[in-house]
Formats: sequence, structure tokens, C-alpha cells
Amino acid sequence: MGLSTKKTTSKTNQTQNETATTTPNNPSWVTGPMQNLVGKIDQLGNMDPQSFVAGPSQLQQQAFQQAGNLGGWQTGNQQAQSLALQAAGGGPNLAQSTGYTAPTIQGATLGSPTLASTTGYTPQQMVAAQTGPAQSYNANLVNAPQLGNANTYQATTGTAAGVGRAAQAQAQQAQASTAAQFMDAYRNPYQQQVVDSYLADFDANAGRAQAQQAAQAARNGAFGGSRYGIAEGALGGELARARASGLGGILQQGFNTAAALGGEDASRATSTSGLNAQLGTQTSQFNAGEQNQNARLSAQLRTQANLANAGFQNEAGQFNAGARNNFALTGAQMGLQAGLANSDASNRAAEFGANATNNFALQNANFSQQANAANTDASNRASEFGANWQNQAGMANTDAANNFALQRFGAENQRGLAQADLNAAASQFGANAFNQNQQFNAGQGDTAASRRLQAAGLLGDLANSAGSNTLNDIALQANLGSQQQQLAQAQRLAPLAQLQAMAQLYGGLPLNMFGGQTVTGNSSMNGTNTEKSSGGLFNSLLGLGSLIPFQGGIKLS
Repeated sequence: MGLSTKKTTSKTNQTQNETATTTPNNPSWVTGPMQNLVGKIDQLGNMDPQSFVAGPSQLQQQAFQQAGNLGGWQTGNQQAQSLALQAAGGGPNLAQSTGYTAPTIQGATLGSPTLASTTGYTPQQMVAAQTGPAQSYNANLVNAPQLGNANTYQATTGTAAGVGRAAQAQAQQAQASTAAQFMDAYRNPYQQQVVDSYLADFDANAGRAQAQQAAQAARNGAFGGSRYGIAEGALGGELARARASGLGGILQQGFNTAAALGGEDASRATSTSGLNAQLGTQTSQFNAGEQNQNARLSAQLRTQANLANAGFQNEAGQFNAGARNNFALTGAQMGLQAGLANSDASNRAAEFGANATNNFALQNANFSQQANAANTDASNRASEFGANWQNQAGMANTDAANNFALQRFGAENQRGLAQADLNAAASQFGANAFNQNQQFNAGQGDTAASRRLQAAGLLGDLANSAGSNTLNDIALQANLGSQQQQLAQAQRLAPLAQLQAMAQLYGGLPLNMFGGQTVTGNSSMNGTNTEKSSGGLFNSLLGLGSLIPFQGGIKLS
């Protein structure tokens, strides 16, 4: 639709007087809480700001007072220093020791011992018996039998079975799918459920806008005129463009959604087809592998049978050749054993005769040697017996004289030693008693000084502990007082926090949905209006806009 080139000249002289009163219309459940909230805010503004600040708590005041009295622990430290100086200023306690002189012992003089004289004897000599020459014998020799050539056999070889041609696997082809194949399944329900509903709502809103325009024109007396026709056409064009634009956007959104969902279905279908093709290929590969495995197994079994038969034939030939060789070897061994047995029997008979002769000669020589040894031993024992008794008698007499002199010498020495021990023990006991008394006195002095030092250290530790405990108590009171102050501060700010929360809650409510306003008043207009139309849809729309008051625009949804 084009724009007309006809021009219009209009001149209007108009005077209008209006008087209006606007009254808000809100429900009581909206107005009442708001007025209550404003009243509380006014009350809060009239309060003293200092009342919202919490002062120091009772525990904080006590901590402040105790902090001013610090330093009580210094008295204990000064006393500890005084005790430590007294203990350190004293000299060491030294003990005086007393020694003793041990007496000198004069030992008794022992005379020369009496010596005993011994009597010896001359032993008899034994003459060894002579043995005759040993008898010998000549051993019989055995000749080993000669063996013939060993029997051999020809080994039989097995034949390996051949394997046929390997079975080939058939690969399956996958089918690719496109999004266009699945789009209609999503686009048709979207067309019915979304597009048709949108068009119905849009047409209903457009009808309400056209009815509102007709009612406005009727109130202004312009219904059915040319200006109303122009405005109606403009509104219809705007509605048509809005309907086409909204429909295009919805259709585009539906197309994009159907294309995306169809693409996902096509991807899944393609994946399913690929999986089926993969499974078919794997099945074909498995069947071909089984066929090839069966062919290899059959060839292996035939080869093993051929090898087993060849092995049986080789074992039979080997057994026969071994049996013949063993028979010949056994005959030769038996001949050799018979010759060895005969030779051994002859050698044993000769050896027995020679041994008997040699043993008889050795036995006679042993008998003669033993008789001579027995005679010689008897003579030696008799001479040794007499000499022993003479020596023992002389040694007994000498030992008796020496023991008597030694006993008398020991008795005199023991008496002198006992007297010297008594004298030395008495002197040592007196010296030990005096030294222990001096050491005890010195130890008591050191113990007293040590106790003074320990007391000084304990007093210092107690003073330091008292100072530390005082600081810890003050810090604990200050911390607890700070917590009490925070609680008091929170209690004082609780009304302000409540009003802030109420204001935020009221501010978040959509109260404008429940409010309205009432406008009452009078309007009068007089004057002349001269209009000359020169054409043009744009100028006509401008003229219509000046006559029709603004109603908030055209609602399309």
C-alpha cells in the first residue's frame, strides 16, 4: 500500500479548560501496613542516636579496673631475688678429714727344710722276636670275550598335513541418516500446539485493539469518517506486520528446534547403524576365525597322527635292534663272568694258603715276644716296688719335720697379724667417725643453701605465674565483655534491623498490581476549526494522533 501525495492544510483555534482530582485506590491491607511502617520509621528518627550504641559491659569495666592495678607480682620477685643473693653469697662448707697410721708387722723367721733322699732301680731290656719271610702267590689272569657288530635300524619320518585356504570375513556397511528425515516428527506437533495457539491469541488481541479503536472514535464522533478509515487501515497494517513477524519468529524457532532434535535422532540412528554394522563385521570375523581354527586343528591332528605312527615304527625297530644287541651282550657278559669266577676261585685258594702260612709264623713270633715282655715286666715291677717304698719312707720323715716347723712359724705370724689388725681397725674407726661427722655437717650446710635457692626459684615462679594469670584473667574478662557488648549492640539495633527487613519485604512485593486511581473532573472546549485536506497517509496519521488521546499503545499479546 503506497502513500498518497495529496496535501492538507488545517488551522485550529481552540480553548480548553479542565479541572481534575486524582484519588489513589489501594486495598486496606496494603495501605495499613505501609502507614504503620512509616510511623515506626518516624519514631525511630526521633530517638537519640546514642541509644543505639552499647556501652562497655560489666566484665569490661572490671577488666579496665584490674588493668590499672597490674604489678602485684613484683613483690614476690623481689623476695626471691633477696633469697637467691643470700644463698649465692655464702661460701662452701668444707669437711676436715683425719688420717691414721697402720702398725708395722715383723714376720717370724723360718728355718731350712729337711730334704729326703730317693733310691732308683735299673729296668730289664726286652729282645724282639724275629719273623720268617712272608709267603706269596701268583694270580690267574682272565681274557675278555670279543663282541660282534651291533644291530642298527632305519628311522621312519612322519608327514605334516597341509592347511586349506583361510576363510575371509565380510565387513558390514553402516547407513548414515540426516536431520531432515526426523524433522517432521517434531515440526508438526510444534505447528499445532505452538503456532496455532499463538495465532489465536494474536487474533484475539488484535480484535480487542480494533474494538478499542472503534470505541474511541465513537466517543470522539469520528467513527465512520475518513480519518477513522485511515487509522483503521494503519492499525490493520501494523497488526498484519506484527502477526507476520511473530509468526516468522515462532516458525523459525520451531524449525531450529526440529532441526536440532532431528539432528540428534539422525546422529543416534547413524550410531545405531554403525554399531549394527560393527556387530555384523565382528560376527563375520568370529565365524571366519572359527573356520580357520577348525582347519588348523584338523591339520594339526593329522600331522600328530602321522608323527605318532612314525614314532611307533621307530620304537619297534629300535626295540628289535636293542633286543638283538642285548642278547649278544648278555652272552659275552656271561662268558666273561664265568672266566672271572674261575680265576677268582683259583686266586682265593692260593691267597688262603699263603695267608695261613704267614699267620702261623706271625703267631709264633708274637708268642715269643709276649713271653719275653712278661718276664722283663715282672723283674722291673719288683725293683720299682722296693725303690718306691724306700722313697716314700724318706719323704714322710722329711715332711713331718718340715710341717712341725711350719706350723710353729704360722702360729707366731698369725698372733702378730691379729694384734696389728686390731690396732689398725681401732685407729681407722676413729678417723672414719670424725670424717663422717665433718662431711655430715658440710652436707647440712649445702642442703640449707639449696633449699634457700629452691625457695627463691619457687617464689619467682609463683610471682610470674600470678602476673601471667592476672593478665589471662583480664584478657578473658575483656573477651567475654566484648561478646556481651556485641549482644547488647545487636539488641539495640534489632528494631532498626526489623524495620529494614520489613521495608525490603514490602519493597519486594508487587503492590502496584493491587493499586489504582480515580480521576474526576470537568472539561469544556470552544473555538473554530478550519481544515483543508491536501492528501497523504502520513499527514492523516499525524492528524489522527492529535485528536485521539494516548491510551498506552497497542497491546499485541
